[in-house]
Amino acid sequence: MSSSRKAPKARRFFRVDPRFIHATVVNSWVPATGAKVAILVDQGVALDPKRRAIFEMSAMGTFDVLFCDAENAASTLACCSPTDAVLVLFGSLETAERALAAGLSIDKLNIGHVPEAPGRAQLHPAVFLGEAERASIDRIVASGVDVIVQPLPHDKARSMSQEKALAASKSRTRALLQRREGRVRVVNEKGLHLRAAHALVQLTTSVRSEVRLGTPGQMVNAKSLLGLTTLGATCGSELLLIVEGEDGDEAYERIVRLFESGFQEGVMGEGS
Repeated sequence: MSSSRKAPKARRFFRVDPRFIHATVVNSWVPATGAKVAILVDQGVALDPKRRAIFEMSAMGTFDVLFCDAENAASTLACCSPTDAVLVLFGSLETAERALAAGLSIDKLNIGHVPEAPGRAQLHPAVFLGEAERASIDRIVASGVDVIVQPLPHDKARSMSQEKALAASKSRTRALLQRREGRVRVVNEKGLHLRAAHALVQLTTSVRSEVRLGTPGQMVNAKSLLGLTTLGATCGSELLLIVEGEDGDEAYERIVRLFESGFQEGVMGEGS
């Protein structure tokens, strides 16, 4: 009776770090991943014997070091034993993106270090991103790669892929919100006094949308009784009304009708 065993899944780790082999990689990432081989993907390094020699010495014989450019990253990785853990190091996000385009399969990309430079903002003490870097991350994420920021193995991984998905979800939610804006007039004799303000708060707190009321220089939360009383809106006052939310249209119409009814106190000047 024969039995078959599944081949062990190849352990491949991908990291962006222009410093390539240095103390953090040797003392932290190699032990954490169990890497037996490091592949440095950078055309400049691959063509420079002196730099190759320096990185080979930096490995201190604890793991093998291979060199290639982005276009040959996939074939170089394919030459490694499927049972060996391999750490693939890119000099930049651009290089990682080129390697992907050339056929390298990456499931998760670790951003370990992107140096400070003009136009880049700090995302992490070791990671600075500008428009070009963020655009590159967006394209890599769009290709199905989970991009994370994690300079050290014990650092909490920050998933750029999840953040992008969350931002897209929030954007879609905002697009679904109904926003109405217009002006309403206070038409009851006593104006927006305490009883009228209370009637308005009862209505605004019953809706899910945000409601703001006032003048361009003084807008208040119309769900706050105290906020409404600070407006000092007397009979004849015209106020700006902004309603935004999933029930924005209906809420706006209900509030307008309440103002038009004089908060159910009648309209100033109407006959009895």
